[in-house]
Amino acid sequence: MGATCARFQGKNSREGGRFRLIAGEYKDNKGQQGKYVPFDYYNIHLDSKANISPDVKAENTVMIFTLMDEVISGSTKVNEKTATRFDEGDTVTIEAGENGTEVMLISAPLLNEPVARYGPIVMNTEGELRTAVRELNEGGFIKK
Repeated sequence: MGATCARFQGKNSREGGRFRLIAGEYKDNKGQQGKYVPFDYYNIHLDSKANISPDVKAENTVMIFTLMDEVISGSTKVNEKTATRFDEGDTVTIEAGENGTEVMLISAPLLNEPVARYGPIVMNTEGELRTAVRELNEGGFIKK
């Protein structure tokens, strides 16, 4: 399954951009599917002053990461190379500045689990984390 890429006409805009579905679903299109946690992952390129309002699941946590230039979402300006998480809702509006922009949008259900992390390792408890670090140091962290 490959990614779906489509040209769109931005709302309230003469210019558009490209919307690439990398994982999950968007409208009638499907990308790669998560094995354990269903999530949607989009790569969005907006032309100068264009905007897009993709639907998202209201129960999900939604975040964007700006790869190139800045965006405006609601009254919030999100600078380049910055991640931001959105409050509840079923739509996210992203608007490009003068230079256009590229953002990643990720939407996933809340896990409602405890989180323990150490560098790139994420587990549920400190005990699991200690075990994972020990296994990593002993060469047994990746299991077949």
